Amino acid sequence: MIQRLRLDAPTKDSKNIPESTQEVITYFKGKGSNKREAERFYYYYESQGWRVGKNPMKDWRMAASGWISRNKKNEPDSDYLGGQLNAMKN
Repeated sequence: MIQRLRLDAPTKDSKNIPESTQEVITYFKGKGSNKREAERFYYYYESQGWRVGKNPMKDWRMAASGWISRNKKNEPDSDYLGGQLNAMKN
């Protein structure tokens, strides 16, 4: 008898699904984000069964990087603003 693997169900390995919210929080903080965004990411994808659309997530860290990037897009760039303020002072 041939055994079939279910490719549609995500497996709990280190690349597909994080072990805990703490692992996600640590990753987000390392990327310059915060605990609140990490928890939002974790609970969103937990509720979705760690799927992106109808497909199982391949790498949660890459999904998290995209999440962080999209979130930062709405925030002003503090380096740019700081440079502008310094130029105005001189």
